Amino acid sequence: MSELRYCPNCGRNTYVEVKINWIIFIVLLICGVLLGLVYLVYCFAAKTKVCEVCKLKANKMEPPRFNSQ
Repeated sequence: MSELRYCPNCGRNTYVEVKINWIIFIVLLICGVLLGLVYLVYCFAAKTKVCEVCKLKANKMEPPRFNSQ
C-alpha cells in the first residue's frame, strides 16, 4: 500500500513505493506458490520504501504538507 509523504528533496507530496523485482517473483511463483507469497511479504515488510520521483528513503521524508488557502 502506498503512503503519501512530503519529500524535502523534491519539495512536494509524493507516494512512497516498494520496489519489487517482478522477474524474481514470477520465478518463485512458478517454483512454488508459497515461495512467491513469502517474497511478497518480504518486499512489503523488510524492503526499503523510497520516493517515487527522486528515490529518497522514506525514513528521511516528512508527513504530507497541505497548503491551506
